Amino acid sequence: MKTQNKYIGNRTSRARLFRAYDKGADNEELKDILVRYELETRRGTKVIARAVVAGEKYGAIMRRYVDFPGNATWCEIMDTEPAHMTHEEQILSAHEQAVNRSTSRWNWLQSSIPKTVKKALLEDFTLSGTLPQDNPEFHAFLRAIMAQLDKV
Repeated sequence: MKTQNKYIGNRTSRARLFRAYDKGADNEELKDILVRYELETRRGTKVIARAVVAGEKYGAIMRRYVDFPGNATWCEIMDTEPAHMTHEEQILSAHEQAVNRSTSRWNWLQSSIPKTVKKALLEDFTLSGTLPQDNPEFHAFLRAIMAQLDKV
């Protein structure tokens, strides 16, 4: 058996490994024609699975991890541009996107609003000596939040 295998990546850890098998190596007529390409990865599997579910082409996913853009045969076989997905740009379900938006919103509220309120309270204290518990604007702000919650 003359099967030729080519590997790119770490065969020991297989964190990411690309394999090419010349399945036609035993048959002169099929040599270099019947080639199988495999991508094995142990990281980013959710990203890849979501890309497949979202309809991303297999060739685009393969080219995202290993690519030979100067090889016309490779580009013809893959028949697509590399996928533009990254670990930061994961393809998420609608529910996961909604959860991310909600988490992001709460992070923004917690990092921005308290600083702004603190600044306003300090300015009021500096200008008029009004303590937060005696500040009518601060109490109006809290009432406005509670009024919005009552509408939920």
